[in-house]
Amino acid sequence: MGKIRIKKLPPEPPVSHYKLRWVYSFFALTAPVWIPILFGNVPMSNEMARNVGHIGMVLMLILPLSPIWVWDKRRIRIYLIILFCALPFLAIGAFIFGWWATVVHFGP
Repeated sequence: MGKIRIKKLPPEPPVSHYKLRWVYSFFALTAPVWIPILFGNVPMSNEMARNVGHIGMVLMLILPLSPIWVWDKRRIRIYLIILFCALPFLAIGAFIFGWWATVVHFGP
């Protein structure tokens, strides 16, 4: 009988960069939904809510596009297809939760 050789693999990192990119892309893609929920639940004064609201609007526009700088050329195309397919649902979610956060801080 021959000797059985088992190829020793290098130790796997705890979390691969590929998985971290997808997690980041998921949170960036869903930013128009979770940012108003976050801002709606944080107690703040009216003046601070106005300032934070402006920052939140900018983040809601920029964060879904930010994974473009993280992915390589081949994966950007996949992410952009996912982004454009999800865009109508994200716009509706952003409107509903943005309206809710505005009503919470400024009244109806």
